[in-house]
Amino acid sequence: MTSFLSDSDDDSAAILPPLHQEIYEELCSGDEVTEEPVSSGFIGVPSVISEDQPLFTVIDYFIRQIYNYYTEIFVRLWPGLGHSERYVHLRGQWATSSISIADPCFIVGKWELGDDPVGNVYQNKYYTIIDDANGFFISLPHVLISGTEMATAQRCRRQTYINSVCPERISNMDMFRGSICHILLQRVFFGLRNQDIDHTLDQLLESSKYELFLMEETKESAKSTIIPYLETIRLIADAIETNSNKFTLDHRLFNGIATPIEALPPYGAKTVQEEENIWSFQWGLKGKIDATMEKEGIMFPFELKTGSSYNGQVKDDNVLQLSSYIFMLKERYKTQSAPCGLLFYMKDKSSFIIKPRRSELLSIVMSRNLIAHSLAHGSIPPTAGSSHICKYCPGQKICAFLEYDNDCPVKSFLNGKLSYTPNLRHREFYNEWDRLLVNEMLNSLDLQTQIWTSPVQKRISSGRALNNLHTNNGKSPIVTFYLNSGTIEKTQICVSNIVLITKNGIPPVIARGNVSAIEGNQITIEMIQSTMNEEEQDICLDLWESYNTVTRCRRNLMIMLTEDNQCCENLRNFIIENKSPVFTSLPKQTNISQENELNHDQMHAIKMALRAQDYMLLLGMPGTGKTTTLALLVESFEKNNQTVLICSYTHAAVDNLCSKLIDRGVNFVRIGRLESISEKVRSHCLDSIIESCENTEQLHLSLSGVKVFACTCYAFNHPFILEKFFDVCVIDEASQISMPVVVGPLTKCNRFILVGDHYQLPPISKNEGEVPISLFKMLSEKNTHAIVTLRTQYRMNNEIMQLCNELIYSNRMRSGFSSSAKNKIYFPNISILNEFSEYSKEWISRILKPDPSVLFVDTDSVPMREGKNMSSKNNVGEGSVVSMIVSAMILAGISTESIGVITPYRAQVIFIRKALQAQISCCSKYFPHMAGNPSEIASSIEVDTVDKYQGRDKECIIISTVKSNEKKSPGAHASDWQRMNVAITRAKTKLIFVGSRSTLENSPFFEHLFDLLSDNNFFSLPLSVNEGESKPFRSIDSSQSLSNIDTQDY
Repeated sequence: MTSFLSDSDDDSAAILPPLHQEIYEELCSGDEVTEEPVSSGFIGVPSVISEDQPLFTVIDYFIRQIYNYYTEIFVRLWPGLGHSERYVHLRGQWATSSISIADPCFIVGKWELGDDPVGNVYQNKYYTIIDDANGFFISLPHVLISGTEMATAQRCRRQTYINSVCPERISNMDMFRGSICHILLQRVFFGLRNQDIDHTLDQLLESSKYELFLMEETKESAKSTIIPYLETIRLIADAIETNSNKFTLDHRLFNGIATPIEALPPYGAKTVQEEENIWSFQWGLKGKIDATMEKEGIMFPFELKTGSSYNGQVKDDNVLQLSSYIFMLKERYKTQSAPCGLLFYMKDKSSFIIKPRRSELLSIVMSRNLIAHSLAHGSIPPTAGSSHICKYCPGQKICAFLEYDNDCPVKSFLNGKLSYTPNLRHREFYNEWDRLLVNEMLNSLDLQTQIWTSPVQKRISSGRALNNLHTNNGKSPIVTFYLNSGTIEKTQICVSNIVLITKNGIPPVIARGNVSAIEGNQITIEMIQSTMNEEEQDICLDLWESYNTVTRCRRNLMIMLTEDNQCCENLRNFIIENKSPVFTSLPKQTNISQENELNHDQMHAIKMALRAQDYMLLLGMPGTGKTTTLALLVESFEKNNQTVLICSYTHAAVDNLCSKLIDRGVNFVRIGRLESISEKVRSHCLDSIIESCENTEQLHLSLSGVKVFACTCYAFNHPFILEKFFDVCVIDEASQISMPVVVGPLTKCNRFILVGDHYQLPPISKNEGEVPISLFKMLSEKNTHAIVTLRTQYRMNNEIMQLCNELIYSNRMRSGFSSSAKNKIYFPNISILNEFSEYSKEWISRILKPDPSVLFVDTDSVPMREGKNMSSKNNVGEGSVVSMIVSAMILAGISTESIGVITPYRAQVIFIRKALQAQISCCSKYFPHMAGNPSEIASSIEVDTVDKYQGRDKECIIISTVKSNEKKSPGAHASDWQRMNVAITRAKTKLIFVGSRSTLENSPFFEHLFDLLSDNNFFSLPLSVNEGESKPFRSIDSSQSLSNIDTQDY
């Protein structure tokens, strides 16, 4: 019998079970094995890792006894295609490591070629022994752990885990004072003089009126707490000005890990960076260094603590934190970095030089490995086992929930920390949702890892990176990068994405930022952190897959399950215990806004919402006036002296409702980044209100009396919202928000109204094959009596509405105005078609006829095949036909605002936009009456994916289905009836599908749709139309053909 873990045929090697052969076989697929030294799988090789130290994958491990008196963890590693597996022996403290199959890891050690030094598992293979004196094992290096997290883990690893699941949101005077002192001292380092300190402090306090408002402090009261610290800052400023704080930083003079020194910062050194963010994918560490200093060409970190030392001695957690910075700086600056750093306690003016040894680095890496394993796999680490430590822990309630069914050393201490007794349903509920969220986090971590393990060209070809960029304003807060040649099109990077910025796509990261605009060959980034020079060449941007949303969701769940306020108790009862909601009779004095403006359904919905004591569900079918109803409902709540929190999934949905409130004269405060908020609503934005107020007193006056607040579900964590509780919460788009997201704002409200339509877009998940359920759908399935439905629609004409009724809504939707039910599309300049060429006039005229309102343009007769671009698909021929139809509509007199193009694939969106530019530019040359700039005309036509069209409508919607292939496979999008429902319900008077009938009929949705259509609803493109033909107009020459558009890689 041959062991899976052995390349030998010797049966004596069969001591390891074949537990993970499928992983091994997948990794080995197509591999040609070589025994040459392994080249680095890490794109930029860190200073202490040589070229033969790649990123490995754990494919198996086991614990074995060594000579009967100590143990080791024996790990089998996969170094990548082209190389055979390697073996690591973890001994000493490393034998307590937590390891899982498929974990990536770095090995810092000396590889030797030989046989297993203990048993017979392998022969003539590369192996290394890592023990307390040799080497390092860094598991999951892409899970970056901060120095603060490691310091916390020294006391209790459980607390570090809790802080990651439920981060503290604390704002107090101690933190504020520390922040101000840090800023003042950093400015002193950069030249702020003693006589300017008071003025600078006043400016800082003036710009912090919002933070003071939240803490219920004034500028004067805050200043009084900071003044005692100014003495030290002045001493440092004087010492810098007189050049009297010189100090030798020769690390060879210091042997202890922490040595007190008689000196003041910056110790005669030059400050080169402040608040420098460092990410180390070698050590799996991250940190924000207060100041990076340089003396005689050597860099070292400086850490400021506004408190005092521990009886003249350095605090252990501060040593650990600074030591991690020292090791990370060594990776970034290599030989220019000193093996030491400086720590200063402001309160007692004590300085220490910290010079960590191997034992400190060993402790740091061991601690970080354990934390990373817990965070990456969702495993809950043990408690500290000391009630003394637990006594001061802010996570007692969460710890009590996690430990409720377990026996632990602090069980008696944790008893009674929760206000209720969790049962099996509570635990199963949490475990299932946490599993889904952890899986989503792992997907994000995998994409993060690819930045460092995948070559630049591969990342570029997949669309996740942009290379060959340059800038000449690298030090600005908003930086514009220019592509050296061509335009920015073939990329997954979009506006609002976070990107990492490197030189040539290799570490270190020199900047991070948010994409604010992409146009032509330019991409504009709003910087989060940067160490770039003014002029930079060879810049690479990598799409950063953040899992902050997962962290927020896990926090929301934990708060709901552990907090003892009435809001959270209600949520536990309704969501987990299936308690039914209560509706009371409507009080006689209830104010209801503008009853005469409402139809019967809308009036019933508002009255039911006012009667709801717990929650109500409002199912708004397409075009039924849902936003208008919500505006009147919010106004009614405000008139009845109720405080309201409005939330939704997108900024657009929040602003649509806020816009209606402005029209009705309802005062509100909008929370969110100013750039993300529509122009009409910005005057109500909190930032605008703060800017208009001169002091905290004015701010109090401006915000007092406001009863309505609005934000997205992700922005509810804003300190201003967290400080409040609301009478009612109204959640729009609730059916497309997953349960853990939506419960966040609901933990701040006594009752809630969920508004949505679960027949449309469901929540989005990164977990393949797992669609998370929305709270809207969960509750609607449990308590149907809580649902109120808006059925009367005012958008679609009868023909389009009837199609939607038959396909989706079981004939429950009805028309409102009789006039809109009979509406047909109208082209005031339809005679222009007479100027078209004979072949194009016939088929375009057929498509532009008002009847039928629903038309399927079949491309099978041509045919037009789909293609693939990166992770998306397109169909060039189909896109060209769509551009011709749109251009003809514009020439026929319909406005560009009346036309919408929807397609399931982003690559098709990009192609159609480009095709429209070319087609309209061509048309404008031969049809002078097409007034306006062709580029502006083309860009005013909304071409987007289904998700972007939620909540929108157009007179005419053209759906480019894309799918057309020999296998007749319709793909997932064509079978997604909820997504297709959104697409078809955007049209008012004309709905045009363009696609392959023979391909799409294999989709259940389209099969049903085709059964409902008559022959008159189908039109086959003539044979004269093909992928290269794009000249619907008589006078256009071949040089203007759309076939000349560069479609490579689309």
